[in-house]
Amino acid sequence: MGSARIVILVAAAVAAIGLALVVRQMAANGRHPPPIQIAQTVQQIPTVKVLTASHDLPVGTHIAAGDIRWQTFPAGAVNPSWIVDRGVILPPPVVPHIGPQLARADIPPPAPTGSAQVTGSIVRDAILAGEPIVQGKIVRGGDGGYLSVTLGPGMRAVAIPINAQTGVGGFMLPGDRVDVMMTRKEGANGGAGPGAVALPTVETVLRNVRVLAIDQQVQAPKNTKAMVGGSATLEVPAGDVETLLGAEGHGDLTLSLRSYADMSGETQRGAPGAAHSDVVTIIRAGQVSQVASR
Repeated sequence: MGSARIVILVAAAVAAIGLALVVRQMAANGRHPPPIQIAQTVQQIPTVKVLTASHDLPVGTHIAAGDIRWQTFPAGAVNPSWIVDRGVILPPPVVPHIGPQLARADIPPPAPTGSAQVTGSIVRDAILAGEPIVQGKIVRGGDGGYLSVTLGPGMRAVAIPINAQTGVGGFMLPGDRVDVMMTRKEGANGGAGPGAVALPTVETVLRNVRVLAIDQQVQAPKNTKAMVGGSATLEVPAGDVETLLGAEGHGDLTLSLRSYADMSGETQRGAPGAAHSDVVTIIRAGQVSQVASR
């Protein structure tokens, strides 16, 4: 066999092997399907406009239009006590080929209302900036002032004189609860008569009384730890006003601050006879005797 024929055969074999490899590679690529393009979607939820405070609103503030603003909240996270814009419930955007995306289809939207019912109201409990406004923290007033619209039914506002000693050293603030104590001095015959030594007797006049104001302040200034004033305005049941004023005429009144954990319950009169069962010592003309206090 000539050398030319051998070269031709080798070239043909190499070409056949290359063609076989190309066909095999093409067949392998044909078995893999093309990658599937997955659409990236963003979960969208419906929102509502909630009425909030535009800045800090202290107690006694008459709410004006500039004190409130609308903020967007997710519809599923709205508390039923919040105030939402009347009829404004923003629908979720529609994603092509998917439709509207609902956060919680089982939660109905809150009942719509407007802001007109809030304007002109008086702040009963302090509201922070950005905090949703609830009906429990505001009160609708008429022509009266703050105290007249914040007093509970059947309650009266009564002011009594205080000083640093009788007013818990100034650490009593508006909103605290106190007990009203009366201290009086009298002798054995029921009065400070001749020859009688005046001894003090203390009794509780009213318990769990809410402090409405110190002087003209219905709320302590920010970061204030103490307020020393000349008068304290108390919230007293109508039937106990005479009791309080009568006690003021018979002795000196002192306010006793109650613990924060002991502020619940209604205002009550002092236990009858609780302060009169004590035995006191009377010294008259050098003679010592013991009698029950009145």
